[in-house]
Amino acid sequence: MPQILYIDDDCAEHKFFEHFLKTSPQHGVELTCVDTLEAAIKCLQTGAIDIVFLDDRFRPYMSSLETLPKIQPHLNSAKIAIVSSSTDASHLKSASMLGVDGIFNKDALRDLLSGNVFDIFAKA
Repeated sequence: MPQILYIDDDCAEHKFFEHFLKTSPQHGVELTCVDTLEAAIKCLQTGAIDIVFLDDRFRPYMSSLETLPKIQPHLNSAKIAIVSSSTDASHLKSASMLGVDGIFNKDALRDLLSGNVFDIFAKA
């Protein structure tokens, strides 16, 4: 069963994400939502997370350029994607330059989640 970690300081986004996963045809996906980096690192240290979605603008940090270095050492084999309501920012132009598996617009991600969650990385 895929384990997904969603990191966002906005609890309303947690509810949206959870709703889209629950209403998608996917079954057997387990979602954990956290609103602090400390909680995210604790989840990642279990080694059970398969996919991480990280909000680009995660308070108190300015962008994923600040949060990624704190999370990446704890990823193990988990895929990681940045999620943003504005993917036009200059630092979000290249997933490979950031060292992530994908960069997704929040609205587009909701639509992508209607399919297989691992397949979205092929579309990144």
